[in-house]
Amino acid sequence: MNSSDKQNLLYTMLDKLKIMAQEIPSKYQLRLPYDVLSSLAQLLLDNTVFEIVKELVDLQRMTEIHLYQQRQEMIRRHKCEKENNLKNHKQEIQKAKCQGRYHVLQRLPALHSEQLLSV
Repeated sequence: MNSSDKQNLLYTMLDKLKIMAQEIPSKYQLRLPYDVLSSLAQLLLDNTVFEIVKELVDLQRMTEIHLYQQRQEMIRRHKCEKENNLKNHKQEIQKAKCQGRYHVLQRLPALHSEQLLSV
């Protein structure tokens, strides 16, 4: 693309930006002087901005995948821990019954509930 084509494209973009700026509420139009619109049009002509956005989108996607995997691993560990606690609770209750420790049997459900809530 030669210099005059770029200049024409810049003017076209600038005209479109001016039209868009006129469609927004007047209190915001004051914040969009010609210099800002001109700079924005020049930035839109440069692919650097689009490349940066593309890289940021890729980075966000990778971060979300990593966080999802961490969450799944944490859920799996929590589930295993909860299952182990329930298994241990059943064993404790069975042991207390076999040993005839009925006073312990009465306190175990409350203790087990506390342990499950802390997981």
